[in-house]
Amino acid sequence: MPSIIPDPGLPPAVEPITAPIETDEVSYTVDAGTVIYATDIIQVFNGWNDTITVNGTVWLDSNNVYGWFFGGNRPTILNNGLIYLHAKNIAELSPKADYLVNTGSIYSISDSGTARVINSDVLPVYVENSGLIAAQSLGIDETPGDPVYIDTWQAITIDANGWLQLINHEGGQILAEARQLAIAVSGPGRDPTFGTNLVS
Repeated sequence: MPSIIPDPGLPPAVEPITAPIETDEVSYTVDAGTVIYATDIIQVFNGWNDTITVNGTVWLDSNNVYGWFFGGNRPTILNNGLIYLHAKNIAELSPKADYLVNTGSIYSISDSGTARVINSDVLPVYVENSGLIAAQSLGIDETPGDPVYIDTWQAITIDANGWLQLINHEGGQILAEARQLAIAVSGPGRDPTFGTNLVS
């Protein structure tokens, strides 16, 4: 069966960085034409409540269990370029990402575990999209015959358990593809005063 996820293209032909970029609680911009490529680290950026703007390319093809765009707390992410994240088990923008404006393309790809773009357990989440946001779990069996560890093979593109405001403009795509569970948008629905506000 053909994939619903568009082809992101080939990895960049540049030398990979060997350590995360420390943003130090400031705004950081990846300029148009700039490529940041990483392979042997689990996160591209590290900071605290920073604003990261991507006008170029950020590509993480991690050989590790985790693959994060930002490893610190509550980043504001503004993407007008290409963000590609790939890891063995967990791939997502950040463990605590709650603000995303996207006009470009974002890919989050897991081999055997869970792929998410946005993941927030309790914090309010804001997503505005007019580009591509895609999560994909490839369904690779990393532990064949193991009775304890079972691969999850899940893709949840926007996973917001607290409060979600999602504005998806005309032409915007939010895609999820997985061998077991694929959900494009998961938000709260139990309380209409504290729930999901969807605008398209």
